[in-house]
Amino acid sequence: MLQGSTDIWFTSYLMHKGHQITKFDKLGRGKVKCYFDLTDEQWAGFKLEFNNSELIKFKGLVEQVKDLSF
Repeated sequence: MLQGSTDIWFTSYLMHKGHQITKFDKLGRGKVKCYFDLTDEQWAGFKLEFNNSELIKFKGLVEQVKDLSF
């Protein structure tokens, strides 16, 4: 089953875990939705894993720094 995400951080996390993008849709300049061939259970598991990872903390820090520019 194809599961899709527009979150570049989560997409990168899945790729880092060894999963390949099966399909993608361009949504606009700099925006993309990437799809992976994963079951609902796998998808939910990876979302929880990502949410509890060190990468999510790093993502938050990057967003804080980006907010300084606005």
